Amino acid sequence: MDITERRAGFAAICREWVGTPYIRRGMIKGAGADCATLVLACLIEHGCVTDVDGDEDLRQVFSDDWFVHSAVEEYQFRVMRHARKLCECVGYRTSKIDTGCILLVRAAGSKRYNHAGLCVGWPRVVHAIAPAVEEIDASRHPMWMNHEIAVFDPFSKSPLTKC
Repeated sequence: MDITERRAGFAAICREWVGTPYIRRGMIKGAGADCATLVLACLIEHGCVTDVDGDEDLRQVFSDDWFVHSAVEEYQFRVMRHARKLCECVGYRTSKIDTGCILLVRAAGSKRYNHAGLCVGWPRVVHAIAPAVEEIDASRHPMWMNHEIAVFDPFSKSPLTKC
């Protein structure tokens, strides 16, 4: 299977989660997920992550306002265990982001990346936010369109990736 087919397969897995209720620390398709567990569940289902016990970091309990009190990019460091960071950009329609990339955004006036989504064909992003997992147009969605985005690729040829 070539990289394009692998990315398309990953996007299909992400889209299967659409409609799943937003539940903090949930990780069951159709029953509940949050933005971190959605990313981890899709990586596991696609086979990018095999050591589930070793990946407890993306399921770790965060308070609702953890990003306000943290002096470091906790979310970014946790995602970097599974994907190579490609760039930081602002979410405009002209951005080149590959299908299958993990995106972190600085939402709600945060100084830290505090929300994640999965690119299913830029600018389409699947993310978990109350009330449910949804697919949105990141170039038009107020949480994403003019905010800083960090882009990570789990399909990179880098030796850091497991996929």
